[in-house]
Amino acid sequence: VASRGNDGQITFRDWHPVGAEEYAYVAPDPLNPNLIYGSKGSKFNRITGQVEDIKPRGNYRYLRTAPMLFSFVDPHVLYLGAQAVLKTTDGGKNWEAISPDLSRETYELPASVSAYPDAAKQQATRRGVVYSIGPSRLNVSTIWAGTDDGLIHVTRDGGKSWKNVTPPDLSPWDKVAQLDASPFDDGTVYAAVNRLRVDDLKPHI
Repeated sequence: VASRGNDGQITFRDWHPVGAEEYAYVAPDPLNPNLIYGSKGSKFNRITGQVEDIKPRGNYRYLRTAPMLFSFVDPHVLYLGAQAVLKTTDGGKNWEAISPDLSRETYELPASVSAYPDAAKQQATRRGVVYSIGPSRLNVSTIWAGTDDGLIHVTRDGGKSWKNVTPPDLSPWDKVAQLDASPFDDGTVYAAVNRLRVDDLKPHI
């Protein structure tokens, strides 16, 4: 959406799609506001109107709301969440997986799906994805990753090694919906957790 209109007001004529599907993340390029990244790998050029497919090649799992965002420290670094954390530094021409699969290997069925246990058990054992990414605001090598099956991991060396720092109260059916790294302390991250799938509508931080 434009920040000003040429006709004295901002109208629907100043709103433009950017090639991303609905409910998806969009990530404007910090170094070029005419380039906007989104979905699970799209790149929109506002000058030409072209939408380019830059989806990573490989066998990756995504949800519709796959997280995509730039590093706060290095504006060349763009992250994308699949079952692993993916990274590009050249605008999506090349992607690198900087983590292993961070989802749970196994999980128990909650009571909310107990009426359909056989169908649920037929799903792939490993179903989770990285649902939120919290890049540090202080150190380019620190990245937090939360999954839609209730895990939080952190790397402090740019992805060479990851540590599971999941709070003990999180369950396999909790979605770590958002991660926000502290602007003051590189060892602190704030997590918003969605427990809708276990019939818990209360907010969890």
